Amino acid sequence: MSISESSASGEIPSLNELTELLRSAYINLCISQELSTWLQELGESPHGTIDEQLARIRRHKPTLVLPAEPPARQALFHLLHYDADILRTICQELGIPADGSREQLARRVYYEVGCREGWIPPCSQETKTLFRQVCSLLLQHHAYQAVEQSGMLDAVCDLLMAEQQAMQQQPFQRDAFMAILVPEFYQEAQAAWLQAELARRGIA
Repeated sequence: MSISESSASGEIPSLNELTELLRSAYINLCISQELSTWLQELGESPHGTIDEQLARIRRHKPTLVLPAEPPARQALFHLLHYDADILRTICQELGIPADGSREQLARRVYYEVGCREGWIPPCSQETKTLFRQVCSLLLQHHAYQAVEQSGMLDAVCDLLMAEQQAMQQQPFQRDAFMAILVPEFYQEAQAAWLQAELARRGIA
């Protein structure tokens, strides 16, 4: 049973279901916080959904010096506009699951590489507060109380911390970041070649 089905039925979710839900919420928090800080530096409103935040950043693309930005921002700028095929290829290169929607794939890659590179902050007391807010919103009251009393929130934090530590110990961390950048370089090279070819033929 999925977490949404557990929520609708009032049943207490399993530890695996709860971990999946709260991992997703944590990734979204990390992405939103990074984009908010970036927008504030650009003099833009930091509010809105992740898509809205990214759209405001993209308006600054002509003046952005992207290679000078922190790796987390470079990763977000590219990942959140790659299509699903490119994201699946990146997942396969990283050795992580390549199923799911484009949004799920982008967030999975960001989390994996972010943990390896160290830009995903470890779970903290703030994380537990977020988890409680998510659970209180999605679970019926008695299920939320059961989750609190059972210590499942602490268990999820412990699981995610162990998961993050394992990712940080992965070798070739810089290769993981390059797996995000290479498709963009390839697309730019293709565009430059096409522009040159059209000019050569007098079409451009």
